[in-house]
Amino acid sequence: MRVSKNKVTLLSLAVAALFATAAQAAFNLDTGATPATYAKEITGTLSVPNTGNVFDVTAKLGFGVVVSQDRFFRFDLTGGTFGAIVAGGLTSPPSMLSTILPAAAFGAIAVVNGGQIGDNYVIFQVNGGSTGQLATDAFLFAMPALKFATTAAAVNVQYRMFQDLASASGGVSGVPIINDGRLLVNKSGALVNFVSAINTTFQGARTEYIAATTNFTFFCDGGAGLPGTAGCAATTDALAIAGTIATYGLTAGVILDATSTPLTNINQVLAAGTTTKLTTSAGAFQITAGAGAGYTAGAANCSLMGTGGVITPVTGAAITYATSNVALTLPTSLCYKVDGTSSIVDQDISGSFQYVYQLGYAGPASSTPGVVGLFRRDGVELQSPWFTTTNGYISRFFLTNTGSINISCNVLTWNGAGAVTPSTPVVTVNAGTQLKVDAVSVLPAMPSGPYATRFVCAAPSASMQGNYVLTSPSGSVTIGGMIRPGTN
Repeated sequence: MRVSKNKVTLLSLAVAALFATAAQAAFNLDTGATPATYAKEITGTLSVPNTGNVFDVTAKLGFGVVVSQDRFFRFDLTGGTFGAIVAGGLTSPPSMLSTILPAAAFGAIAVVNGGQIGDNYVIFQVNGGSTGQLATDAFLFAMPALKFATTAAAVNVQYRMFQDLASASGGVSGVPIINDGRLLVNKSGALVNFVSAINTTFQGARTEYIAATTNFTFFCDGGAGLPGTAGCAATTDALAIAGTIATYGLTAGVILDATSTPLTNINQVLAAGTTTKLTTSAGAFQITAGAGAGYTAGAANCSLMGTGGVITPVTGAAITYATSNVALTLPTSLCYKVDGTSSIVDQDISGSFQYVYQLGYAGPASSTPGVVGLFRRDGVELQSPWFTTTNGYISRFFLTNTGSINISCNVLTWNGAGAVTPSTPVVTVNAGTQLKVDAVSVLPAMPSGPYATRFVCAAPSASMQGNYVLTSPSGSVTIGGMIRPGTN
């Protein structure tokens, strides 16, 4: 194909001058940079004017146009339509393609199909004029207003150059466009993207240990902002970190609202009533009078709960924190406070965000729940079956410590009526030894039996074993392993 190369310098200067002005904001199909990203939570269909030329499309022609030759440029939108008429011709109104090259470079240019409000395509007929165009020359399609819904994956634009109108128009009626050599150029890219404006994340699950030395009524004390460690010798910590919010706010980058204005705060999308919700695998949180739960805004330190944060008495299977309109950029502890008398069981804590949206925004009702905290007993509990101390019967417990350190165990005994011993004896099992405990030694003044006893030992579970041995008046012996709650 013979293409005239005269006036190339003049044309290059003209194109350079063009791109030094409004066309700087154009979407370049050759580089793929996306100029506009909207919040996917925006509801309804938007009709957005091409303010700042952000929807203009540019690229190299990709195929030269011979002097006085006609070619057909087709632009297609997926995920959107034209919100205004695409103008055509070289006179008023100016052609949307007249900025490809100076008007004098063309014999004619006009819209020959599509380009109406609600259409998703437009076809231009372009004449090479007296100079022709090079494949490396750039065009600029000054897009009119766009209409789109944020439910689409993206608004994509496709540019194709065809040899004749029949080929360019084939797809309008649903007939596939002929690709037999008459399709000369094909380029496409995302003109508008959609992302969630909400960025709400939890830190990885944190483990709090329930102190065996307090009969599992308190947590091990780990200091300010830290979970306690297993094997704590003494503790008075009623507070546990049930989870940590890592971030709660807007997604990074420029996210546009329905007016094409960048969002600046999470409360533009989420409304009052948005909460952080914790649920437990134990069925219900063990919170009674004087206890509660809360969060510490911008601090991973539950000792601030109630002063630097918020505390709310709650009951039931869920804890909720009012987090709406509060952008959190620092780790924020979700805290759980116990009453110090109820026994705390092993449990997994799951966290999720429950969203309430501002007018004009909608989305999922909640984030996907994930495990954010773990409550684990730091010792072992061994429970005996019901036993008796009737004359002639001898009940004994044998505790074996296979570990390398001496282990202390609290002993709690109760009877069939539920009464418990008024005091808690302590027995010590030396490392690598077995200790015999006579049942009568753990039975201070109590109502009549039968009885049951639990040994709560601050030791790794694998280090402690327990057996109950009953000797009858006839001398027969019955031996059975002690129960480990939650494991057998």
